[in-house]
Amino acid sequence: VKPGEVIDFAPMFREIVCEVGAGAETGLISARFHNTLAWIIKESCLKIRDEQGLNTVLLSGGTFQNRYLLERSLDLLEAEGFTARSNTVVPANDGGMALGQLLIAATRRGRK
Repeated sequence: VKPGEVIDFAPMFREIVCEVGAGAETGLISARFHNTLAWIIKESCLKIRDEQGLNTVLLSGGTFQNRYLLERSLDLLEAEGFTARSNTVVPANDGGMALGQLLIAATRRGRK
């Protein structure tokens, strides 16, 4: 994904609205939504690999507290030959970010 490149989510949201209007089962709508996000993650990583040669993907942040999305994304990435990892010791959300900020601050303080 290049700087400034935009992923258009409008078609996905239109489809969700249509499915809700048609009375589709919420579990089915949810699964399609999450599978679409996992597919977008995979496709974005493929583009980055093609452009930058990177083959390792680290999935973190509050988004990946969603176990289904995390596992689906990892499965798709690994099927494409990526080395894909996620948080196992440090929380994927703000707790992990705070730990990273502390590490940076400690490193900078040690330079003085």
